[in-house]
Parts: sequence; C-alpha cells; structure tokens
Amino acid sequence: MGHELHIEGDAGHVARRAARMVGDAARAAIAARGRFVLVLAGGSTPKALYQQLALPAGESPAGAVDWSRVHVLFGDERCTMPDHPDSNYKMAHDALLVHVGIVPSSVHRIRGELGPVRAAEEYDDTIRRIFAEDPEGDIDLTLLGMGGDGHTASLFPGRDFARDQGVFAAEAVAPPASPVKERVTMTLSAIRASREVLFLTTGAEKRAMLARVLGAAEKGGDPALPASMVTCQGAVRWVVDRAAREG
Repeated sequence: MGHELHIEGDAGHVARRAARMVGDAARAAIAARGRFVLVLAGGSTPKALYQQLALPAGESPAGAVDWSRVHVLFGDERCTMPDHPDSNYKMAHDALLVHVGIVPSSVHRIRGELGPVRAAEEYDDTIRRIFAEDPEGDIDLTLLGMGGDGHTASLFPGRDFARDQGVFAAEAVAPPASPVKERVTMTLSAIRASREVLFLTTGAEKRAMLARVLGAAEKGGDPALPASMVTCQGAVRWVVDRAAREG
C-alpha cells in the first residue's frame, strides 16, 4: 500500500484525529490477537497525541482502550538517563504512560544510558522477542514524526541503510546541532514489520519537506529523505495540519 494523506485544520485537530486512529487500531488488535503493540515517537506533535490518549475514556477521542493489553516500544531514544529532559521515554511517561493502566513490564524502553552500542544490541533483542510473541511477527502500529531534514525516528540523511539489513535496532548519530548526538533507533526493517504506520506532521516550516518526502515516497523512496523510505504491511498514513500541506 502507498502513503495516505489526511489533512486537519490545526495541530489540535491532528492530535485528536490521531488519537481516534490509535484507539481504533488498539481495539482491532486486541480483538484479533489479544494485545496491541504500539511504537511511540518523540517530539511535540506526538506529545499532544499522548495527552489526548491520557484523557479519561469518556473525554479522549480514542475512546476506551484496554491499556493492560498494550505493549509499548520506542522508535528511537537519546543516549541519556531515563529521567533526563531530552529522553523520549520521559516525555511519553509523563504525558501518557503514568496516566493509563499499562502494565509496567509491558513498557519496553530503550536503555540509552548504556551507550549506543550496548543499548542498540539490547533493544534489537527486545524487538525480536516481541516479534516472536506475535503469531504473524509484526508490530500493530508505529507512530513517527518527520524532521525538517526529512529524517524519521533517528534515521538521518546520509545513513548507510545497507548496514541495517537484518537488524531491528542500531546506533545513530544526530546532526551537530542536536542537543544529544548519540542515539539508538529502530531500523527500517523493524518499522516495515508494522501492520500500520502513522506519521504526524504539523507547522508551515515542514511544508516544503513534506511535499518532497511524499513525492519521493510515490517513486519508491529516496535514501536522502529517510521518511520517504518507510513502508509497512498495510497503510502508511500521514495526519498533517493545513499549515504543513496547504499554507
């Protein structure tokens, strides 16, 4: 399947639309297989989604989700302590995980404090274990964002994607301007094992890059634009605001 585009009026509507989509995916997965495997992304736009998911069922656009049957993975992590302000885990914990009835052992964080090599090796094992527990060896839903340079997760332009073949988690190095350069990321191989992928993108500053990425995706992807190379078992859906797409 290709990339689907859903345009919402503003960032708040993006968060609410995405929450509905997560809720629908969760209920379908739990009904079909007894659990829902969700990969979380970092960033301000996913944070707004998590805040919507954390609302009581009667208030959240997601509706009722049985969080006791949800397993959480992370698309990438900075090599920091888990309570560091730059930690993707800390953001997700504070915005979502602490507020819902998720089983602590079902939150599979990337232990970035171990350093990129060891943490990547450990997380590769974690992902393989999660895959082995699924009858079809898949993730249910992966949430992703897109950077202004076309990166997603911590898959940056210039990466040697050939080295990631057969690997599910690997070390990554962010651009020099990033506050934490050493990272661990899911690879395209892991992301492509998702039943669905949901990209969240907001803001006029992303407009030109979004157009480039979607154009490249239609042609099979461009390694210089890693977000364009994402595929999955089902649909890759983009929920974006009007500023990011239409101006």
